[in-house]
Amino acid sequence: MKTLLATIIGLAIVVVANPASAYVVAITTSIPATSVADDTDLKAALESAIDDVLRHAIAFSATFVTVLKTWLVEDRIYITGKAGSCGSCRRRNSVSTAL
Repeated sequence: MKTLLATIIGLAIVVVANPASAYVVAITTSIPATSVADDTDLKAALESAIDDVLRHAIAFSATFVTVLKTWLVEDRIYITGKAGSCGSCRRRNSVSTAL
C-alpha cells in the first residue's frame, strides 16, 4: 500500500511539474590587440565584441554573459565565454568576467 501511494504521489509530481526553459551557448570571438592601449580600451573592446556576438550571432536575449578565458596569439586577443537565458531570469546589462 505504501509503494502504491508513493508511486501515485511521484507520478502526480511528474505530471504537474513544468520544465524550466533555458538556453546556454558557448561564445568565441576575437579583437585586434593593436586597438588596446590600456585597461579602458580593453574593457571597451571586450564589451563591444561581446555585444556584437549577442546582437548578431545568437537568437535569444541573454540574461548573463561570462568571460571564461582570454589569450593573446600574435596580434589578436581571443575570448571564450558563455551566454545564457532562462525563462524566469531578469535581463542584466553587465558582463561578468573571470579574467
